[in-house]
Amino acid sequence: MDAAGLIVSWNAAAERLYGYSAAEVIGRHVSLLAPPDRREESADMMRRLAHRERIELETERLRKDGTRVPVSLTISPIRDARGLVAAAVIVRDTTERKHQLQALSRRLVEVQEMERTLIARELHDQIGQTLSAVKMNLEALRGEMEDPALLGRVSEGIAAVKRAVEQVQTLSFDLRPSLLDDLGLAAAVEAYAKRQTEPARLSLGLAVTVEGHVSKEVETACFRIVQEAVTNVVRHAGATRLDLDLRTDGSCLRLAVRDDGVGFDARTLRATAPVEHRLGLVGMRERAQYVGGDLEIDSQPRAGTLVCARFPLRVGGTSE
Repeated sequence: MDAAGLIVSWNAAAERLYGYSAAEVIGRHVSLLAPPDRREESADMMRRLAHRERIELETERLRKDGTRVPVSLTISPIRDARGLVAAAVIVRDTTERKHQLQALSRRLVEVQEMERTLIARELHDQIGQTLSAVKMNLEALRGEMEDPALLGRVSEGIAAVKRAVEQVQTLSFDLRPSLLDDLGLAAAVEAYAKRQTEPARLSLGLAVTVEGHVSKEVETACFRIVQEAVTNVVRHAGATRLDLDLRTDGSCLRLAVRDDGVGFDARTLRATAPVEHRLGLVGMRERAQYVGGDLEIDSQPRAGTLVCARFPLRVGGTSE
């Protein structure tokens, strides 16, 4: 492309990838190939190119038929005949690599959930029960004591064990709530939302209606997104209210988590924040994608945040 972003050369591989012939695109602006939600990304690339930057980017591009294709872009600045900066653009279709990485990531998530389940059960069934037995013995011992000093020490021990039991229960619930496996997604989501918002003194609006069969993979993905979204609100939003809506709708499971907190500039965060500051948002989106769903985050400074996700009822199913 030239310095203005107009396409000046288009080879056979580009024709196969995008579906456009050379005659259809030469002379047109390269933004033609950018999805509507990535037009700002294209403008940013042109600004960087004007400063003679070499650009490497994993992104998506738009085919002639309107479908998206994941690509790896390498854009190298060159000087044209007039001394202006133009660019050589190399585009690699990363569809197969993305599918392989997604399959590997799904397997890693499955293994992680299995480990979380085992550890949660061990905490609840073994350590939790052992601590409860210690607490009962201490309470029985306290009933037989008359020495005030010893009574005070035993009471302190009982209080410490009680705190330990509560911590074990919290760890177990965060790792993998037994409610999710025993009673399903609706019960687990309601319990988690209440458990997190009550200590934080957040006003909670709950609307949960999950009807019909939802596969375990989808339930797990949805619960983890709820977990991340609610935790973010409690820790970072400075909100006074959280509304959570979870419902089945035809062939879909839909989730919306809204708060009235400080919000943030979602676009700027995606573009400029260090990766460690975006892991939670990336993780939520990937959780949805692993089971065939999608997720969007709408947030503006001082205007709260809305997390919306949509899932098929079963992995491999369809959603509307």
